[in-house]
Amino acid sequence: MIAFSDETGVELTPNACRTWAPVGQTPVLRHTYKREKSSVIGAITWDPVADDCDCLIHIHDHGVIASDQVIVFLNGLHEMTDRPVVLIWDNITTHHSKIVKEYIAANSDWLTVVNLPSYSPDLNPIEFLWSVWKRTYLANVCKNKIEQVTDILIENQAALSDQDLLKGCIIGAGLTDRTESEI
Repeated sequence: MIAFSDETGVELTPNACRTWAPVGQTPVLRHTYKREKSSVIGAITWDPVADDCDCLIHIHDHGVIASDQVIVFLNGLHEMTDRPVVLIWDNITTHHSKIVKEYIAANSDWLTVVNLPSYSPDLNPIEFLWSVWKRTYLANVCKNKIEQVTDILIENQAALSDQDLLKGCIIGAGLTDRTESEI
């Protein structure tokens, strides 16, 4: 099993996207300019032999993902599958913390970690998933509390776990020679 992991953040500032409106009526987004932030850590798991994908998402309200949240996420990943996992992720500082390194060493029987090269989000399929999430479910959303924004992710988590979407993310990262019409 291969797992592609990454973190992303969401804020109360709306993710302004192209939309439509009647001629002469420019759409206006009104929001409160609060700087509240939630962070999300997730993974797309892929079994290339069975051609099966799944998605695991953990939300951390108010702040950034720290080592403790990474450990909770890795435990969730282990509970998700009873098979060995090759985890592919980026090189952010949290991934190299002492507690995370100790966890990885203590769980080497099921967990192997591979770090992506710096500045290579196009190699990580979950980056495509974050993009879809933000452009689809968070496009032009104006909320007053960060919990309302993260509730949108929770409500749409099943849609983000769609096999065709996840396989499309794998294809988008160039990790298979299949095309979308062959899915």
